[in-house]
This record gives sequence, C-alpha cells and structure tokens, in this order.
Amino acid sequence: MNRGFFLNIGLTFIGILCSLAYKSLAASLFPKEELTRFLTLVDLISFVMLLFLGFRSSLVVAYVNSGNDAPLLSLTRLVMVGVTLLVTPLLPMLANHLGIDLGFGWIIALLWVTALWIYVTNQLAMYRLYGLVNAITLAEPLALLVALWVVSFWQALAPLELLATASLLAFGMLSMLLLLLKGMRYPEPPWQFVWQGGERLFLRHALLASLEFGFGMLSFYLAVYLYAQYGDLEEMGDFQVVTKTLFMHLVMLFIFPVFRFLFPEVARMVAEGDKEAIEALRQKMRLYAFGVGVSVWLLFYIGGELLIDRFFGSRYEGALVMTLILFATLPFSIYNSFYISLLRGYGRFGATLHVRMAGVACFLVAAGVGLAWSLWPYPIVIALAMAQVGMYLTSRFISRTHLRNTKA
Repeated sequence: MNRGFFLNIGLTFIGILCSLAYKSLAASLFPKEELTRFLTLVDLISFVMLLFLGFRSSLVVAYVNSGNDAPLLSLTRLVMVGVTLLVTPLLPMLANHLGIDLGFGWIIALLWVTALWIYVTNQLAMYRLYGLVNAITLAEPLALLVALWVVSFWQALAPLELLATASLLAFGMLSMLLLLLKGMRYPEPPWQFVWQGGERLFLRHALLASLEFGFGMLSFYLAVYLYAQYGDLEEMGDFQVVTKTLFMHLVMLFIFPVFRFLFPEVARMVAEGDKEAIEALRQKMRLYAFGVGVSVWLLFYIGGELLIDRFFGSRYEGALVMTLILFATLPFSIYNSFYISLLRGYGRFGATLHVRMAGVACFLVAAGVGLAWSLWPYPIVIALAMAQVGMYLTSRFISRTHLRNTKA
C-alpha cells in the first residue's frame, strides 16, 4: 500500500468536503422535494453514462499497446454520439414519468454536457495525465459549489432550473478547460475511419467494463426507483440526499484508490506468481477494510445526527438509521475491491461481472422479502446492505477457489 494510495485518499477527502459543502448549500437553498427530483435526474443521466465510463480502461490498455490515439478516439466518439442521440428523446419522457418537472432543453443540455465531460476525463486516463486527474478531484466539486452560489442570486429561474444551470456551467467550463490543457500535450486527433484491426477487442473490453460497472451501480438505481414507487418524497429525499450521497463519498475515498493504485501491484504479483506477496497484501487489506469500516460506523453512531444536521439540515435527520444500516457493510465493500482486483489480475473479467450480478440478485431477493414483511422505510436500504455482503462473499469464494487451483 504505497504513498500514492494514501495521497490520493487525502486529495479525495478535500474534494468530498467541497462536495458536501455543495450539497449543504443546495439543501439550504431549495425545497427537499426539488433537490430530490434533481438528484434523481442526475442518477438517470449517470446510468446512461455508465457505458462511456467502460471505455476508460479499454482506452488505456489499447493506447498502451498501439500508441495510436486517432482510431481509438474516433471509435469512442462514434459510439458516444450514437448512444447519446438514441437516448435524447427518451430521457425527458422518463424524467417526466418520475415527476421531474424540468424542460426538454434543460435535460438534453445536461445529457450532452455530461457526455462531453466523460469523454474528456476518459482521455486524461488514456494519456496518463495524473496531474490533471488529481486536479479535477478537487476542481469538480469546487466548481459546482461556486457555480451554485453564483446562480443562487438569479431569482428568475425555478429551483430545478437553477440546479441545472449550476451543473451546466461547472461541467461545461471544466470540460473546455481540460480540453485546452490536455491539448497542449496531446491535441485532439482528427476523425479516422480506417481501422487497423483490434477494434473488436477494444469494444469487447469496453463493453465488459461497462457491464461490470453498471451492475455494480444497478442496485442503487433500483433502490431510488423503489423509493419513488413505494415511498414518498420525504423518505426518498433522506435516501437520495444523505444516505446514498455519503456512501458514495466513502466509496470514492476508500475504494477507488484501491483500483487506481493497488490493482497494478496485484497484477504484477499475479504475473510473477508471487502468492506470498498476494497473501501479505490481503492481510493488510483486511486490517484496512475493517479498521476504516468500524471507525466510520462508530463515528456516525456517536455523532451522525449532529453531522447530518450540520451538513444537510434537521429536515434530513430521518436518514440516520438508513445511513447506519448501509455503513455497516463498508468493510465488506472495501475488502471486495481487493478480491475484484485479484480476479482482474488473473484475467477473470467474466468472474468480476458475475460478482456484480450476484449483488443485484441479492438486492432483488432481499428487497422482495423486506417489502413483503412491511418493514418500511428500511427494506430497500437493508437490501442494498445485503447486496454489498453478497458481492464480497461471491468474490471471496471465486478468488480463493482460483488460488487453490493455481499452481505457484
């Protein structure tokens, strides 16, 4: 567990504070119902963008092997533009079905600006521009916070329009700035439609990565949908604004660095057949996972009500029990990231997809049982907790089985 791993945690922590300040400002400026609707729209757009996030790892691998960015980025643009065009007429209809009263133009603008943001940040990973990657860790939430503060003085717009304007300003300006900074070293290549072979493998890797990431997030999107169907905006707001937001911040803080920094080390250990080093890292990850998980849970058990009131306001105090239930699974989620990295190191990408699918299956079964027993408003968040534990148990079983069957 190297120095870069903990440095990234520190930078991410500062970014999370900025993000919480943004949510806190939004919670103080807008009615709970309006903020909940906007965050639900953000979830819808994020779900569409999952496909494009899968291109990130595929671009990195393909560019390292070929060194030719023009055909790779041309194919990426082609897919992104095509998918975004297909979704353009559907997203406003789905938003309207969920009671999100925002105009067609606003929704489409958010969709296309988000697609541009994903395209630009994927390039930062492909070119290994780690300085810019670290910079946007802080710049993204800070830009959102400043943009929201600026537009809050514009009284002519409705709450949803103000939130949308802030997001458009922040992500639009950051995307343009990153294109400019990136272009100083790597100018945007022209379109190229003469393929050189290997494009099928590139798309296959992108699709597998997208599916894995999508199934990893699907339980949370299903949870939002179920709260919208079975609950009211008060309960949905507690989950959307507080519980889900805080858990995602913990994922960013403690799990993403595992994939950014420890996965390459795991891959090296696997290539060298160094099972002793893998076991030593596993022991460290176990201490890290349960040390962090227990500390965070105790922090929120003791001071969670005060923290929620401080950052989100007294209107969201009902989210504390939901948050404690989901936070109890944090050690399993962190430890699962190690096993996922190990499976990827062994080239078991299909197995990692099976792990995510097992999590969705656990969520659906637990949610069905909980709703049948009328445990409202907790069956959905309990189902999410079961999904995290289910993924951990599945990845642990597959990894250990593979290690036993692999000769040193």
